[in-house]
Amino acid sequence: MKILHISDLHFGPQRWEESDDNLLEKINSYNADIVINTGDSTSDGLEQAYRDAGDFLNRITCKYVISIIGNHDKRNMNAHDLFKEYIGDTEIIYPSGEKEFTKKDIFLDRKKTCIKDNYTDINLLKKIKRNII
Repeated sequence: MKILHISDLHFGPQRWEESDDNLLEKINSYNADIVINTGDSTSDGLEQAYRDAGDFLNRITCKYVISIIGNHDKRNMNAHDLFKEYIGDTEIIYPSGEKEFTKKDIFLDRKKTCIKDNYTDINLLKKIKRNII
């Protein structure tokens, strides 16, 4: 299984849009099974930045793209709603069906994880991993 980690895309007014296609081509060239985006998809948490980040992430050809909200993404009172609308709602993954699931079946479940915020550290991730395996 190939897992690709991306982070700090920082979509927003200061973004160099001409580099997006090059980055997308590079990401897709890895043919990863899972792409994990660990936050700061936006620079400022503005709706247009969320829309642009979501459009970019949806163009990744990998079947499973998992995104976590970052501190730059939270610079807006509506950050969690915008993240959910344009990027996705993920903090922990598990299949909602029996054996097969799609990108849309990967979702946030705060009741299971008891995570109050979206900041993560390796010890928290290890704890979650033990609880779901």
